[in-house]
Amino acid sequence: MQQLFKRMLSVLLAVAVLLSLTVTAFAADDGADAALTAADYAAADALFNALEDVEQTAARRDASADGRTQAICDYLNAQDAVVPGSVETSGERINWMTEQGIACAYSPRLEQIAAAAEPTADDTPDVQTRSYAARGTQHGRDVYLFQPYYGVDRSFTEQYQKEAQRVAQASEGTYHYYKGDAATIDAVADAITDGGVVFFDSHGSTDYENGEDYTSGATTSYLCLQTGDGLTKADYDGGHAVYSSTSGSMKYFLVDGTVIADHMDADAQANNGLLWMAICLGMATDGLEKPLMDRGLGAVYGYSQSVTFVGDYTFEAVFFDSLLGGSTVAEAITDMKTACGAWDCSPQICQANGMSANYQMTTLEEAQRGRAAFPIVVSADDTYPGHGNVDALQDVNSGWALLDRYALTADTDTPEHGSVTQRGMTVTANANTGYYASGYTVTPEGAATVLQNGNTFRISALRQDCKVTIHFAAKTPAAVHFSVPDGVTQPDVAGYIGDPITLPQPTGTPTADAQDYHFVGWTTEPVETPAVSAQVLRAGERYDVTGAETTLYALYQYFATPDGRTPAFSTVTADTDDWSGTYVLRGGDSVLHCDGTVYGAALGSTAAAVPLANTGITVDADGNVSGVFGTYTVQITRVPGTEQYTIRLGGAMSSLYLACRSNSDQLNSDVDGSSSYARWLISWKDGRVVIQNARFMARSLQFCADKQYFRCVRSTETPLTLYRGETSGLWYTTQLQSAHEHQYVESARRAATCTEPGWVEYACTVCGGTYRDTLAPLGHAFHDKASAACAQEATCTEPAQYYVQCDRCDAVSETLTVAAGDSLGHSYQNGVCVRCGALMPVMPFDDVPDDAYYTEAVYWAKRCGITNGVSSTCFAPNATCTRAQSVTFLWNAAGKPEPSSLTVPFTDVSADAYYYKALCWAVERKITNGTSGTTFSPNGIVTRAQAVTMMWRAAGSPDMEGEFPFADVPFGDGDGHGQPLYWYADQAVLWAVENGVASGTTETTFSPDTPCTRGQIATFLYRAAQAETSAK
Repeated sequence: MQQLFKRMLSVLLAVAVLLSLTVTAFAADDGADAALTAADYAAADALFNALEDVEQTAARRDASADGRTQAICDYLNAQDAVVPGSVETSGERINWMTEQGIACAYSPRLEQIAAAAEPTADDTPDVQTRSYAARGTQHGRDVYLFQPYYGVDRSFTEQYQKEAQRVAQASEGTYHYYKGDAATIDAVADAITDGGVVFFDSHGSTDYENGEDYTSGATTSYLCLQTGDGLTKADYDGGHAVYSSTSGSMKYFLVDGTVIADHMDADAQANNGLLWMAICLGMATDGLEKPLMDRGLGAVYGYSQSVTFVGDYTFEAVFFDSLLGGSTVAEAITDMKTACGAWDCSPQICQANGMSANYQMTTLEEAQRGRAAFPIVVSADDTYPGHGNVDALQDVNSGWALLDRYALTADTDTPEHGSVTQRGMTVTANANTGYYASGYTVTPEGAATVLQNGNTFRISALRQDCKVTIHFAAKTPAAVHFSVPDGVTQPDVAGYIGDPITLPQPTGTPTADAQDYHFVGWTTEPVETPAVSAQVLRAGERYDVTGAETTLYALYQYFATPDGRTPAFSTVTADTDDWSGTYVLRGGDSVLHCDGTVYGAALGSTAAAVPLANTGITVDADGNVSGVFGTYTVQITRVPGTEQYTIRLGGAMSSLYLACRSNSDQLNSDVDGSSSYARWLISWKDGRVVIQNARFMARSLQFCADKQYFRCVRSTETPLTLYRGETSGLWYTTQLQSAHEHQYVESARRAATCTEPGWVEYACTVCGGTYRDTLAPLGHAFHDKASAACAQEATCTEPAQYYVQCDRCDAVSETLTVAAGDSLGHSYQNGVCVRCGALMPVMPFDDVPDDAYYTEAVYWAKRCGITNGVSSTCFAPNATCTRAQSVTFLWNAAGKPEPSSLTVPFTDVSADAYYYKALCWAVERKITNGTSGTTFSPNGIVTRAQAVTMMWRAAGSPDMEGEFPFADVPFGDGDGHGQPLYWYADQAVLWAVENGVASGTTETTFSPDTPCTRGQIATFLYRAAQAETSAK
């Protein structure tokens, strides 16, 4: 799936608008047309080279993107080589102008992707020219191909080299090829001037980036070049060219159509050619196509978004098959969309290339939402759809054509041996079993050029109407034999030389029992002595038969120590001086899959996280592990002379190492253990193993429980559990052994304690022999168990700290502490905390003065969620309080408990009223009985006496004794049994006075019938809460 990587490397360096306002002034002193020297770029590179260390140093202090971005900006602003005031940010990108007049931009994401790019062996000349002129006469169209990153980034293949040569051959033109540093801005400009067909096979970009959105704020589109040769200071003016060096072998010189047009001769016009832009985002804006169409191009093809390699290759193959058959651009686009769909990652493209359904975008809405790349054509007959309108279906009308139109037909002279199908200029031979396509004949002779690749014939350079006849011939029969151990069967498979067979899965279980043997696949040579690696052909794979008689050998693997014993594993519970060894990596209830079939970015997916229950691994209460097999192990090895380690997948036949290939969450693999991406720092912190990437130290290997995969993350996720075993590994053999070698199983055990060692005894099931392994002391497990020893008392804002007690024994740490209980909270008097002196925060309500008697109470009620005021800035302290508001305040102050019943007897209350639950609770607690048996009067005004009576009842209606001071509150034997004459009773008022909840309006009056204001009831509630706190 490597070709699925986005062609777009996010070279989105956001300098167009901002730099256009400043660059001219910065560079004017040296002359806008002045050529830039190697020294000028070296000065820019010196800045780029320093930025990675700046970023890494910043990441150790502040892992946030903002922190790292600020550190880079601070560094650039301090450099003499940077024009003062030119440093600008756009998200995580940083733009600046050098004193030499080079507009630069640094993108962490671009750096990461460039660092992850893998070069490939390449001996292709940087410049090639090949003429396909018939009979020495040049009368066709010149074809130009630019591949700036071929050989540097292995994502770029020979696909376009073959296509460009086919186009040149079909048109009897000349093929011109430029790669790497030969693909200069001037070579591109010359190609636009002279070319009949020009291919850009490169990276592309725009000047805007916001997450995965590269188009909504873009003003121009860029072609990426590997060299800046020919670029001038004037090109960098206005954001039409941008330089972005990288830490690897890839560099990015971004140029738009204005720069290319400016490098064409002043009076030159293009040759009415076709420009095929196999780059990302080439049509996201008109910044590439419009300046070139204005200079005389005939048609331009490109993509609205980032395009996948397989998507572009699929579009290209069908389009040029049709075009080379004599179609116009419009007809070729129709053929292309019919075969491939109208956007990248369409069902047709995914199915044709065996892509996962996860990539598929079935509907137009899915494609637009998923930012799929849409093919866009601009020509004399097709205007640019307009910015923001390119992610849409386009009807193409261009009549541009490369060749004269001739008729092509195809058939076979031996239909009993096979058939042929034709699509455009491609003919496919469908051979019957036992036959193959042996050749072809063109009639009339020389009327077309045919290139055969197996059963596929690509026809080009038609000179007249013609027919291609496909010939079939018989294949040579062959037989494949399979050598298997006793107890296993596998019949021979018949086939033909040159044909593939599907390798079978044998049946049965080997009788040999010296080890726990697992079938791996087949090998072409016997492996008699157990080996740590082997060449394997897996069951289900295709195998090309090369001889009449072939024997394949069943290959088995087993997991053992070097002396053949089953290794013992136990849970890692303490630090160690050297982490080298064999381990199982567990996260949550999953373990890492390490057999090498899941590799690359897939290691960071659910495919690499195998549920523990599916592995056969079991862990007992003492942390002892059994049932481990090599496919779930890693080999951790210390790098000599360092504190770093490599982590190799123990079940992989070839060397694969865990790696963090970029400064992102993605877990990856690397075949090179010496790579800095594959180096790790391992430590024991806070009772767990921490595995940090040595290059990106802010990232550690953890398990993301919500997504069920292993990743390299900055945040704290599920920590890893490591099971460490004896030095062991997978062994491969075709010669299985029977018993009589020691087969050890655990027979006895004494568990290690925190301070004392233990042991495990193993007994051979064949001979009874035993041996013991010593278990190191576990060390204390200081986690989060609080002891009785207090290290620091609770404060207003922090809970108390207690020394940590070992989870296994009574030992108490002398340094580690854990929080327990709650903080005390502030206790304000006159706006100042009596414990710590903290000032009360600013009152949120404009109508509550600083010196009012109810100020503290209102702030307390707001902070505790008892009231939010009548608006965000108004409390209305002097407004009268209704009965509905009163029960709501009481309910909120009680913590909003759920009532056991949601029914009340009152007919004047709606179930959807804001106070309904509060009223249900109040009735249930007998805080209120309503104004009658069937009415509550929610909008009735609460008096002072009613308010304190409700609060008294909420407090449990305590009996009060004492001298009663108020003459206006009836008190006495009104009913002859000592009950008060007045319904609200002297008890509630006396409770309120003695607890400081309320006082009288004078020394002898309480004013019970006076309406209670919102400020008064907030004060009553606040004082009641303080009284309750003091009582505790």
